[in-house]
Order: sequence, then C-alpha cells, then structure tokens
Amino acid sequence: MKPINNFLISAGILLFLSSFTSCQKEDLNILPQETQTGANTFGCYIDGQLYLGGYFPITGTFPLTAEYQSKSKKIIIESYGKIDNKAAGLMYFEINNPVKGNLQNLSLAYYMPEKISNCFQYSVINKAGVYLTKFDTINKIVSGNFNFSGQCSDALFHFSGNDSIQVTQGRFDIKLDIYNN
Repeated sequence: MKPINNFLISAGILLFLSSFTSCQKEDLNILPQETQTGANTFGCYIDGQLYLGGYFPITGTFPLTAEYQSKSKKIIIESYGKIDNKAAGLMYFEINNPVKGNLQNLSLAYYMPEKISNCFQYSVINKAGVYLTKFDTINKIVSGNFNFSGQCSDALFHFSGNDSIQVTQGRFDIKLDIYNN
C-alpha cells in the first residue's frame, strides 16, 4: 500500500474510535451530581475511596442496570465500577417494595472487588439504607441515595472473618427497565 493510503486508513480508524469518547474529561475526584433525569450515573465512597459506576475493564464502559420486577415489587441495581480510573468491581443491591421519599432498608447488598484477595465479596451486615428520590415507572427512572457496611463473605453470603468495608454517600440516577415477573 502507498504511505498516503496507510495514513488515511489510520486517520479514519482514529476518527471512528474518538467518536466513542466524550469531549469532556471525567473528574475522578467528585461524586456524580444528584439528579433525577435518568442520567445513568452511579457513585459512592468505599472506605473513603471514590467508586464510579458504569465502567468495565474489558470494554471500558458498561451500562448501569436498574430493573423493576413489578409482580415481586423489587428493584435490582447493578454497577461495575472503577476507583482511581482502575477496575474496582461490582456493586449490587435490591430494594423490596420500593417507595419514593422514604428511608428504606436494602434487602440485599454487596460489593464484589475486581481483584479478589482474602475476600470474595462484602455483604451487607447492617440495616443498610436507601432513600429513593425518584421512582417513576412511567418515565422509567430511579434515583436515590444509599449506604451500607459490608463484611467479608463467600458466594453463599456466609460471613468469613472480620474484614469489612463502609459504603457511604452513594447516589444513583438510572434508566429503569420494567419486567412483569
């Protein structure tokens, strides 16, 4: 191939790849703003370190998921995330009988670190709180705040050891998928 053709092909590939990135740089030092628009944001502090959701190590981005199971009246929220721009793991929680404007307990919550060392996951050990600022099944948006303490556990949620984490100042604003199950 001629050098000019290689240049054009390379430039075209770079232009195509750059179309998938944002013009604004993400500020890794702040939580996402508290919004109620379905902005698909998720963030919290894990033991004081900022965790930002919507990131997966293989693809770079990963959609945040929030689903409402209308028959069982349960919201499930799942987020792969990063700390300091590095893969950090999976945050997962469930809210039974969700009600907007009330402080509720998370029925299940855990954080599964990307790099498993002595702990497979950290499961909720307290009456973890979630406050839904928006729960809109018409416009399909769920927003709120959360926090919980997690203790090291195995995949079956049996606690093992005393290793624990604090998840604080959590917030999310996610498009809601609705299922009739």
